[in-house]
Amino acid sequence: MNQSISQATFWDNSVTFYQILQEIDFLNTTKKQYQRSHFILEDIKAALELLVAGGILA
Repeated sequence: MNQSISQATFWDNSVTFYQILQEIDFLNTTKKQYQRSHFILEDIKAALELLVAGGILA
């Protein structure tokens, strides 16, 4: 994508430009969803460790 954007002719083709922007937006959204899921998983793991340490879970 970065190579496409850096080409001078990239900006001349509005269809390609729009498709690349959509792909960038999709990838950014996917990355944010992954990061949110990762943080939630880390919180769950920490909570489970506390429960095990407190003797609530074996």
